[in-house]
Amino acid sequence: VATVVKKRVAEESKRNVSEAIKAAPYIDRKLVKQTVMTYVYGVTYVGARMQIENRLREKKFKGNASELTQIAEYLTKHTFSSLGEVFASARTIMDFFGVCARVITGNGNAICWTSPIGFPVHQPYVRQRATSFGRSLLKHSISTFDDKFEAVTVDTYRQCQDSVHDSFWVHACHVDELGAIIRDRFVELHSMPWLELFREEAAAQNPEAAHLLPQLPAMGTLDLDEVRKSTFFFS
Repeated sequence: VATVVKKRVAEESKRNVSEAIKAAPYIDRKLVKQTVMTYVYGVTYVGARMQIENRLREKKFKGNASELTQIAEYLTKHTFSSLGEVFASARTIMDFFGVCARVITGNGNAICWTSPIGFPVHQPYVRQRATSFGRSLLKHSISTFDDKFEAVTVDTYRQCQDSVHDSFWVHACHVDELGAIIRDRFVELHSMPWLELFREEAAAQNPEAAHLLPQLPAMGTLDLDEVRKSTFFFS
């Protein structure tokens, strides 16, 4: 994201955009990291601007308070748009969830779905809050994928000494064996049509509005079996 922001700002600097010229010296990974990390957790535009303002202060921004806010605003705009470019597929999935949420809550119902570990989730979003549901569900679904991944890996491999979230501990002599199992479980987990299952569940719970639910996002081109051949996959 920082690379994309830097490229965009550089292009505008060539056109003598004053904000770009002032912002260019401060752009690096640290400037945008907090905003990138909190985006999926629903950080608002104003919240992101404050984050970037704080990073600019840490970098001893040369300008008055008004200029600081102006440049932070400028960089926030580019950071948000760059997120959509770098994480285009994630953005598409978030939009899919968001439209589903608006359809379901607009029909007067709560949003209900089943996590990959089989845990039923009931989220009574009011219609006004449904707009943030796309990012919220993406965040929670990623967490439940980690839970499922941990559960199936530990259940499969009894040599695993301990695990927390998405980290596993084994004796050194079992690392290669664990690595192969982790790859297999990853392929198994991500081969499931989770978005299709979510849509089917939403349609079954909201039959009168099922025709309003969006079509599934297009599938990517990654061959999951290639994961099994990856030298570096999991730490």
